[in-house]
Amino acid sequence: MVSEQKTLAIYPLESDRWGDLVNLFGKTGADGGCWCMYWRFSQKEYNSGDRERNKRALKSLVESGKSIGLLAYLGETPVGWCGLSPRKNFERLERARYLKRLDDKPVWSIVCFFIHPKHRHQGVATALLDSAIQFVAEQGAPTLESYPIMDWGEPMTLSAAYPGTVEMFQKAGFHKVLATEARSGGQPRVIMRYDLNS
Repeated sequence: MVSEQKTLAIYPLESDRWGDLVNLFGKTGADGGCWCMYWRFSQKEYNSGDRERNKRALKSLVESGKSIGLLAYLGETPVGWCGLSPRKNFERLERARYLKRLDDKPVWSIVCFFIHPKHRHQGVATALLDSAIQFVAEQGAPTLESYPIMDWGEPMTLSAAYPGTVEMFQKAGFHKVLATEARSGGQPRVIMRYDLNS
């Protein structure tokens, strides 16, 4: 377990928790059938597949033992997800035009959050972020990177806010490194970093 506060507990996703992730993501596979594979596939691979293929691919990664994210539980109920891995494991991110790699550091990347609709605005994403920092530090990585939107503007759908906001990451100790031309829900995205060696 990465952390526990009151009845909220957060664990790395391992094969014995796969069923809990399936329950959290539901029939739609989180955001429109993504199954947290949007950044893990190349653009061509993602566009040529469907939600069932994405689900199988994610399950295969889980069964391989790779670190791909954290699950938050309220009691025994899965309520939130944070997708993270070494940046090199996100093929689409590595090729992204506007979110290019800044340097050769072996950074880890947080690419998304998914919180069950009944548990949004209750601090689940913040708890996941705090646990992600702790988890990545335990892996010995020097830097944790994120790609949040600048602000929660209007109109802004919950699905477009999947990368989190700059304010959320700043409160956790991240600093802005680069404003980019990347967008989510019309909002500009920023590359932010947390130095795990400080």
